[in-house]
Amino acid sequence: MRPAPTENFAAAARAGTIGAVTRLLVLNLTALACVVAALLVAVALLHLVERAVGRFVAHRLGWRAVLVTGWIGVPVHELSHLVAAVVFRHRIVGWSLFDPDPTTGTLGYVRHAHTRPGVWQLAGYFFIGIAPLVGGAVVLALLLVWMVPPVTLRAWLGQGGLLAAAAPAADPAVLATGAGLAGLARRLPDLGWTLPAEVWRARTWWLPLQLYLCAAVAAHLAPSARDLAGGLRGALVVIALLGAAATIGAATGTSLAGTLLAVPVTALLVVLTVALQLLHALGAAAVAALLGRR
Repeated sequence: MRPAPTENFAAAARAGTIGAVTRLLVLNLTALACVVAALLVAVALLHLVERAVGRFVAHRLGWRAVLVTGWIGVPVHELSHLVAAVVFRHRIVGWSLFDPDPTTGTLGYVRHAHTRPGVWQLAGYFFIGIAPLVGGAVVLALLLVWMVPPVTLRAWLGQGGLLAAAAPAADPAVLATGAGLAGLARRLPDLGWTLPAEVWRARTWWLPLQLYLCAAVAAHLAPSARDLAGGLRGALVVIALLGAAATIGAATGTSLAGTLLAVPVTALLVVLTVALQLLHALGAAAVAALLGRR
């Protein structure tokens, strides 16, 4: 039986072959770069969509209409910042999970600062900045478990679904040719359509409430401009840490291609969030039409 490509790469790297180590380093850096690129595109796209939908809703129904989703989505957003700030040992200066201010447009806040200029705390700025994306994704996942039976979700995520689509791209030999990523990109639209179909098939009388909760979380899931500006303070530290991880992995014969599994998950989150934002905008437009507002 021939060894798998991953085993060949790792074995050669552990044997100290310079060419194999260099090749594995390039593959590790490529995998991490793809994950980071997917994350940055997701953050930028969701930020723009959230800002556009928020302005549309406020224009049609007034600023207070944002509070219809804000009283649920904003606490999730700010709590994500708060938990990340505690994890990265930042000093909490002040916080409010929901404090709407029509003058400034602020709906909530978490003010924090590092206590010492260490790598952990400096890198924390980046993760604190994008924390709402992670926190919102976790809440949406929990809501999804409520909407679709866990057995169905496991089947969808398993052999015939999301993870199966990402597995070829995570193979170092396939990654080197770029075919894995191309194949994954082709399958993502199909995966995006199958999830709503599963939700509709498993629907109950709770579906309207479930969709409202999902839309409320999605409406405030993206990091704000201030979040992104704060996250940039730790971006260089995170990039340096990723480079170190890729180098250490190559030196020890460890492939990081498995991190590519984060790409389809991120893409699915973007598709789901954008769909929920469109649902939010359509709902606002319908209410505005009923009230005779343009």
